[in-house]
Amino acid sequence: AQLRRTGQQVTGGARPLLTIDRGNTTLDCRLASSGAVRRARLDPGDPVAFDRFLAGEIPRAAIALSVVRGGLDSVRSEVARRGVGLRVAGEDLPCPLAIGYDEPQQLGVDRWVAALAARARFGDALVVDCGTAVTFCIVTRGGAIVLVWPLSVLLFSEPLTALGATGAAVILCGLVLCALPAFGGAAGSGVA
Repeated sequence: AQLRRTGQQVTGGARPLLTIDRGNTTLDCRLASSGAVRRARLDPGDPVAFDRFLAGEIPRAAIALSVVRGGLDSVRSEVARRGVGLRVAGEDLPCPLAIGYDEPQQLGVDRWVAALAARARFGDALVVDCGTAVTFCIVTRGGAIVLVWPLSVLLFSEPLTALGATGAAVILCGLVLCALPAFGGAAGSGVA
């Protein structure tokens, strides 16, 4: 069932852009065209909710991200039925930020998209993502993503890993780095 819906009907003029964020528990959709925006937070388990959201619209493009493996399968089919391909961040659209993790796939697509948007809009930023887990990400002038520590370790008593144990210190160091003038090196070149 649809949980929330805001904005105007997107009709007439240019075909709208469709963006989709598939989280663990919701499917957040947005149709935007010529200043009109329609948004909805849908239940991903409701097979007709997405079709009702589109309400006959044929988007000019569809872009999505998902933190759930296979979580966009039904959306991809519904968009394809309208003759539109779905481009997925992390699959069709690679991360443009350099990732210095030993295992780059450990940085979720939702986190790098949020970091990229924050860097584009604000430059230095502390990005707080409140989804199933609460995470922090520090983005510097050079575009560095510094290690993030999930707050869920504290809130939900999840196991503390060696990586997580250094999280608070790294966040503090990242905040200090954000306050410094532009610098070179790994962080200045966008390497996390």
